[in-house]
Amino acid sequence: MATNDTRTETSRYDELETANGDVVIYDTDNHRAWIQSDEAVAGDEMA
Repeated sequence: MATNDTRTETSRYDELETANGDVVIYDTDNHRAWIQSDEAVAGDEMA
Protein backbone atom coordinates (compact mmCIF):
# COMPACT_ATOMS: atom_id res chain seq x y z
CA MET A 1 0.00 0.00 0.00
CA ALA A 2 1.23 3.48 -0.79
CA THR A 3 2.00 5.84 2.02
CA ASN A 4 0.11 9.07 2.54
CA ASP A 5 3.10 10.95 1.11
CA THR A 6 3.33 9.04 -2.18
CA ARG A 7 -0.22 8.39 -3.30
CA THR A 8 -2.65 10.80 -4.91
CA GLU A 9 -5.61 12.18 -2.98
CA THR A 10 -8.06 10.28 -5.20
CA SER A 11 -6.36 6.97 -4.43
CA ARG A 12 -7.13 7.54 -0.75
CA TYR A 13 -10.74 6.63 -1.46
CA ASP A 14 -12.18 3.38 -2.77
CA GLU A 15 -15.62 2.14 -3.65
CA LEU A 16 -17.60 -1.06 -3.70
CA GLU A 17 -21.02 -2.13 -4.82
CA THR A 18 -23.21 -4.10 -2.44
CA ALA A 19 -25.33 -7.11 -3.42
CA ASN A 20 -28.45 -4.91 -3.67
CA GLY A 21 -26.72 -2.41 -5.98
CA ASP A 22 -25.88 0.32 -3.46
CA VAL A 23 -22.51 2.02 -3.85
CA VAL A 24 -20.28 2.62 -0.83
CA ILE A 25 -17.38 5.10 -1.10
CA TYR A 26 -14.94 4.97 1.78
CA ASP A 27 -11.71 6.50 3.06
CA THR A 28 -8.98 3.85 3.11
CA ASP A 29 -7.22 5.66 6.00
CA ASN A 30 -10.30 6.18 8.18
CA HIS A 31 -12.71 3.24 8.36
CA ARG A 32 -15.32 5.46 10.02
CA ALA A 33 -15.50 7.79 6.98
CA TRP A 34 -17.86 6.41 4.33
CA ILE A 35 -20.98 7.26 2.39
CA GLN A 36 -23.56 4.91 0.87
CA SER A 37 -26.05 5.63 -1.89
CA ASP A 38 -28.53 3.71 -4.00
CA GLU A 39 -27.54 5.83 -7.03
CA ALA A 40 -24.12 6.99 -8.21
CA VAL A 41 -22.59 8.87 -11.13
CA ALA A 42 -18.99 8.52 -12.30
CA GLY A 43 -16.92 11.66 -11.77
CA ASP A 44 -16.21 12.12 -15.49
CA GLU A 45 -19.98 12.12 -16.20
CA MET A 46 -20.59 15.19 -14.04
CA ALA A 47 -18.98 17.74 -16.38
